[in-house]
Amino acid sequence: MNNKPIDQEILVIAKYHPATISKGSRVSYRTTIPNSKRIFKGFDHRFNSIEEQVKHHLSNLGVTLICKVQMANNSEVGLVYKWNPAIINTIGLK
Repeated sequence: MNNKPIDQEILVIAKYHPATISKGSRVSYRTTIPNSKRIFKGFDHRFNSIEEQVKHHLSNLGVTLICKVQMANNSEVGLVYKWNPAIINTIGLK
């Protein structure tokens, strides 16, 4: 019997939210797991893109970004990470 772990990935969806009268521009991210919370962070102009900002917020978890994927909604970006329970623990569930 083969006891190697199964390679799995997790999709994190990042979205840009433009500024409104009451709030500045923001970036949100969530996992595709049912009941995933959506984390909001103010858009940080030091980063070139929302992908870079979300990657920065998750960098302290030691997770590996595998690739970026295009989402059906043009304002969203999909980031595929190597499976790590720390991502779910950090983002949380509703």
